[in-house]
This record gives sequence, C-alpha cells and structure tokens, in this order.
Amino acid sequence: MYFCTCFYDLIMQTDISYFVSFCAEQYTTMTQITQDNLYFLLPSKVSLLAKMLDEDTGMGVVNSIRRIYKSNMYRRLEIEETKLWHAGPVALYEELQEE
Repeated sequence: MYFCTCFYDLIMQTDISYFVSFCAEQYTTMTQITQDNLYFLLPSKVSLLAKMLDEDTGMGVVNSIRRIYKSNMYRRLEIEETKLWHAGPVALYEELQEE
C-alpha cells in the first residue's frame, strides 16, 4: 500500500508528473529502449493514465492504478517488442477503454 500512496502523491502533483514524463522522454532520446530498461518509462505513463481515468470515472486514483496494472493494455505496454510504449497517454487511454 505504501507504493500506491507514493504514486498517489506523485499524480496529485502535476508538475512532478510532467517532470517524470520529461525525464523519460530525455532518457529515450539518449538510450535505446530494451526490455531491460523499459520499466523506467512505465511510471510516468501509468500516472498520467490514472489521472485521466480518475477524472473520467471518479473511481479514485488508487483504484485507477489498480485497474491499469490489471489490464491487458498494461501487459502489452510492459513488453518492449509491442512498441506500445511509443504511444502517448491519450492513445493508451483509448486502448484501456476498449477493453
């Protein structure tokens, strides 16, 4: 539960969320993304998705995070070969909604 609380704090502070996203973008331009380092990109994508899901459904940030991590979209997102990590938050959110 500690992880969810920290994640919640990160999401509620928009500037930090965008900072994490910016860092992830900078990382991708400097380094080739592989299955071994893909995990660096996922928290910023999940935080933006959770915020969007919470705003649309009102289910709360923690429940939004749980829904994302249990989704088929996230399973595909964490596999580098799918290249789903290239997608922006709106495209990922639409994919999540289609499930």
